Amino acid sequence: YASPAFTQRQRGYAASWSARSVYTPEFVYKGREWRPGAAPPKITTPGILIVQRHPDGGGTVSFKPTATPPATGYEASVALLGGDVSVKVRSGENAGRTLAHDFIALHVDVLRLVPGSDGTFTGSFPSPPSRLPDALKHALAVWVSLPGNPAPLQAAGGWLP
Repeated sequence: YASPAFTQRQRGYAASWSARSVYTPEFVYKGREWRPGAAPPKITTPGILIVQRHPDGGGTVSFKPTATPPATGYEASVALLGGDVSVKVRSGENAGRTLAHDFIALHVDVLRLVPGSDGTFTGSFPSPPSRLPDALKHALAVWVSLPGNPAPLQAAGGWLP
């Protein structure tokens, strides 16, 4: 399920928190790795994020910031995730085992959000490609960030029906 784009995102995160290696953290909060058991992060509300999914799989993202928006505006990342995926490993340290996975990134779109007259930034995402890896369940994760900055300002997600 690797792709060059996903690897580049991982490298961006690793560089932003000065990690010695590239890996998938369990949780990322405000662009930094957060480990369960550490002090809980202070929750802030940078804005209201609404995601609407259309029957064709595409949809719209709207973000209304609570503070004056930066001149750079915002971008949204929309990730289609797969769940209940079993993979038979052919080589490496897990060769011969069947591993179960959840929240595998199947497809990611990054879109520029356009400001509206009411201060809400909006954008549309297309339906995902028709040829995606098989997954028994699907979820959608959406996060808003500043262009070129991996730290999410606001995020939403959930399993799809």
